[in-house]
Amino acid sequence: MDDKKKEQIVFVLEDDNEVMTAGLDTDSGLDEENKKMNRALIQEHEKIVGKVKRKEVLAGMDLKLVRDANEIHVNDVDNVNGHHSEAMALNEWLEQMTELTKEQAMKILEEYLDKNSGVPARVYRALHTLWEEATPNDIVKEPGFDKNGLKQ
Repeated sequence: MDDKKKEQIVFVLEDDNEVMTAGLDTDSGLDEENKKMNRALIQEHEKIVGKVKRKEVLAGMDLKLVRDANEIHVNDVDNVNGHHSEAMALNEWLEQMTELTKEQAMKILEEYLDKNSGVPARVYRALHTLWEEATPNDIVKEPGFDKNGLKQ
């Protein structure tokens, strides 16, 4: 992980912690259950920041929490907070680092292929074949695509 990604991870976690810490104030309007969740998330964020600073590998849940904290900056297309491009770069990196289940991988492929009307039917057929291989027999009752590669 390069230094820019480390800096962005620390930034988004600390930024999220500031917001959650403000929610802990007595006049914040948050109920005790939400305050308890905020405290727990702040602790998890601090652990992740420690891991980043110690150059330790981040686990799957760590990456999920980083992604959640980064989301506000990814959505900041007007770059109000000045970290949109860094957030987008971190988001791309997180996409590469996050493991997918077979189901998630198949869904991503289907969505991507559906955006392009020029995808040949055999590509859909290949995808369906992989899906059948990856799925236990009792889960899929019918094919997702017809003989022409069209979704049913």
